[in-house]
Order: sequence, then C-alpha cells, then structure tokens
Amino acid sequence: MNADLQSRREIIFSTPQVLALIISAVTIGGPSFLYWQLGSSLFGQNPLLKVFAISGIGGILSFALYGGRRRWLTNGVLGLFGGIGASGLLLLYTMVFPQERMWTGEIALVQVAGAVPAIALLAYTARRDRLQEYARQRQSLGLV
Repeated sequence: MNADLQSRREIIFSTPQVLALIISAVTIGGPSFLYWQLGSSLFGQNPLLKVFAISGIGGILSFALYGGRRRWLTNGVLGLFGGIGASGLLLLYTMVFPQERMWTGEIALVQVAGAVPAIALLAYTARRDRLQEYARQRQSLGLV
C-alpha cells in the first residue's frame, strides 16, 4: 500500500496557472458558447470577428500566464493559435454539420480539439525547459 502512495503522481497547479485556466475557460470557451447557444445578436455587428478577437486575446493571456515569465512571448503566440483554433474549429464544425442547436459537451469537445495542437506545444516547451533546468542543476552539482 505504501508503494501505491509513493508511485502516485499529484498534479499541483500554482496560483497563476489556476488563474490562467479560469481565464481560458471564460475567454476562449465562453464567447463561442454564448454565440452558438444564444445567437449572434448578443455580440452586435460583426459577431464572429468579436468572438475570434476575444478568444485570441484570452488565449494569449492564459497561455502566457500559465507558462510563466520565462517564455511568455512564445506561450502568448501559442495561446493566440489555441484561442483562434478553438473558435475556428467550432465554426468549421458548424459549417460542415449544420444544426439548429448544439449540446454544451459538443461545443466543449470541438473547442478542446481545436486548441489541442497549441496545448501540446505548450506542454512540450514546458517539459523541455524543466529537463534543461534539471540538467543544469546536475551539472552545477558535478553529477554529470
């Protein structure tokens, strides 16, 4: 039983990362959800442009905040692609499969699929940075 407790990995988020997740849910998921569930009149003139702008800006903020100070510019660009990708895939999905109403889970699943490439690149860069930092620490201790 003790081995089970030691082998279990805990996922711990810092305060900026939790804030980034909240920002991404509100700014990337929220506008598209409101647009497709409540109608385009909520956003006024040029509603899709506003949905894409809010999602892109929200992606920039959330990815840059999630990644930290070190790579904020790279992560911000990835966030732009993630936010626009999430909204863009949802738009493409509704053009290919026209429907009068969509389920909330359907909207969320399509948006996550649109953001997955950017999220994967963010995870890759974060892991690479952690491995480089680990190698630097080992080298400074003379273990290499």
